[in-house]
Parts: sequence; structure tokens; C-alpha cells
Amino acid sequence: MNRKDEALQEQKIATELDPRLRPGAMAFLLIRLHRFDDAIQDAHARIEGGSEQADLHYALANAYWLKGMDKESAEESPKVFALNGQEADVNAARHAFAAGAMKGLLEWRLMQAKKWSGEHYLSPYWLAMHYARLKRKDDTLRCLEQAYHDRAPWMIFLPDEPDFNFVHPEPRYQAIVRGMKLPASN
Repeated sequence: MNRKDEALQEQKIATELDPRLRPGAMAFLLIRLHRFDDAIQDAHARIEGGSEQADLHYALANAYWLKGMDKESAEESPKVFALNGQEADVNAARHAFAAGAMKGLLEWRLMQAKKWSGEHYLSPYWLAMHYARLKRKDDTLRCLEQAYHDRAPWMIFLPDEPDFNFVHPEPRYQAIVRGMKLPASN
């Protein structure tokens, strides 16, 4: 609801109460606040403090990506897979980046997400995120419309998710935000 200072304060309290419960939560909030350097610093501090969890490396990869630090982002992706016990994906992610730079890694991740969604439920919100990173506008909007229709819980973050900034001017995107009665990002 654009109450960003309050959100930050509440997340600080939650993190202090149990820093191990969701160690990447603060970094993800900082990303949604477009404070990428702070997100990187927070994730690094928690990792160095002994919290070696996949969501921290995922947050770090996202923050690097959004800052345009492709190499650093790509180096974090295999760590996420390794910590999740997905050893085959560790080498595949490295190979995808080596073969096609960041675009190759993003295409591979989209392919993996589509494969997963053929076997399990995957919210269209997450598919939209993959398409957004590749700047595939129509696919992004189609998936966001489906996520809206499905009432996907992560849609509450839509106006503040940096990956979707490029579709903010689109009438289809604006209709979704209006339909959810969310304020536009500021």
C-alpha cells in the first residue's frame, strides 16, 4: 500500500525476532524498495554471519541482476541450486551462462520453469517474472493476467517488483493494478 517505511520497520522487527526463519526476507524487501546496494549488503552480511541458505543467494542473485552485474548474478545461481540439492542444475546453470551469457542463463531458467510447470503447479506470477527478465512483454502480461485471475498471493508485490517496471505504462498492466485496488508504485 506504499507504506514503505513502515514495511521496512516491520521487517526489521521480524528479522530481529527470528533471523533464521526467513533470512532473505530483508534483502527481498530492499529489492522491492529499489535499494539494490542495501539488499546486496544485507544478504552478504547474513551469509558471512553463517546463514548459508538458498533464499539469501537467490536474493543476492536478484539484486546483482537488477544492478546489471550479470557475472555476479550468474555466480549466485548455482549456489541456490546446490543448497536446494539440485546438483544437476548447478552445472547446467553454469553451462547456460558460459554458452549464452546472462541471456542464455535466463532462457535456461525459463525453460526449467516451464518444464516444472508441466509437472507441478507453478504460479503464473513466477512465469511472468521469467518472461519479464527476458523483456518478453506480451508473455509477461499474459502470465500476470492469469496470475490476477488465479488470485496468486505474490501479486500483492506487483507494483513494487522491479522486474515488472518495463510493463508499468501498458494498459493491460494498469488494469491489473486497478483491478486489485493497489496503488501504483511511486
